[in-house]
Amino acid sequence: MAISKSDMVDHSKPPERELIVETASKFLNLSGSYDYEVVGTTLRYIQQQYTDITVERLRTELEINAPNHELEQLLDHLRYHRYIGSDAVRTRTRALPIIGYTAELLQQHQEVSPSADLLATFPDDDALTTDGFNNLLTGVLDIIKNASSHVWIVSPFLSAEAFERLRPALLSAVDRGSSISLVTRYLTYGGEDGEFNRKFTHNLLDSPCGGNVRLYEYINDESWSTFHAKVVATDQQEAYLGTANITGQGFLSNLELGVRFERAAARELIRLLESLRDSEHFHQVERVAGRFDRNNRSSSRD
Repeated sequence: MAISKSDMVDHSKPPERELIVETASKFLNLSGSYDYEVVGTTLRYIQQQYTDITVERLRTELEINAPNHELEQLLDHLRYHRYIGSDAVRTRTRALPIIGYTAELLQQHQEVSPSADLLATFPDDDALTTDGFNNLLTGVLDIIKNASSHVWIVSPFLSAEAFERLRPALLSAVDRGSSISLVTRYLTYGGEDGEFNRKFTHNLLDSPCGGNVRLYEYINDESWSTFHAKVVATDQQEAYLGTANITGQGFLSNLELGVRFERAAARELIRLLESLRDSEHFHQVERVAGRFDRNNRSSSRD
């Protein structure tokens, strides 16, 4: 039987620098802000006491609110590289606090210099200076299609034309295991004003993505104040924030500007979106018999 290169690795040695950085990056994939050195130290402690580290055990030892799938991915990585588990190597287990410290350093670097790209939709106007801007629609499509767990789409206005532009990226995200939260307006109110929004939403629900979609409206029914931001964000790692509605004009013909960013800034934006679930003005919407109605159950519990 052939022996692979990975089978020849001497696991008795401390992990190489590249693996330390890779593992530290796995720590950073956890949603939320943590003292990663404490996380590493706690993992080492649990490993010394128990042969199996579970998500539940880690939650017991730490105030950590990352989703289960993120914690499971981290633990799978640690087991695979023999930091933890029944066949863990002592030198690797001992390196966990160092890896946590490395994660802290990576986080500080990301906070200081987050990656950001300027995006734009430009009309046919030779007077405009377009240098330094990437195509807005292309940027949004890239963000969506790379998602692996969740996509937020927030837009006051929608159009069926825009859905056709987003459809391939949305299908790719769903194929990778993503759910979709659509936050808009005029689904359950607004008469003819909501015709385009409702058409986009019907098309989305009738597509192969439909079973993975949840619909929301954010509106104060007394003051009529609403969420007017235009946002696409995924996996708490990457986001678009700008002027363009999810419409054909926004993607193709208006003068629209936006920013694509990632890491810490994206996580902060996602935390804001998640906080909507606790608002009395955030309403889950369901399609019933071809029309849209608000679900009276609290959406913050979903």
